Amino acid sequence: MTLASGTAANGFIIFADTDSNYQGAIQYDHNVSKMHFTTATSQRMTIDSSGNVGIGTTNPSEILHLNTTGASTTLQIHSG
Repeated sequence: MTLASGTAANGFIIFADTDSNYQGAIQYDHNVSKMHFTTATSQRMTIDSSGNVGIGTTNPSEILHLNTTGASTTLQIHSG
């Protein structure tokens, strides 16, 4: 499958309950070469052109950039 759009446009895969009520999306923004992931109608994760991943931010400045507005943040890493 190929989704083609202009070099200054956006390509979308949209997940919706109805035609006008989208809940999730995958978007490629050709203007800035970023991939955005949306759930529950809010943008949640971005991958930029250098491979940086942002969760809670659309402008990741590190290989993994986590941002939250909550009072406390927990990062869990499990092995095995």
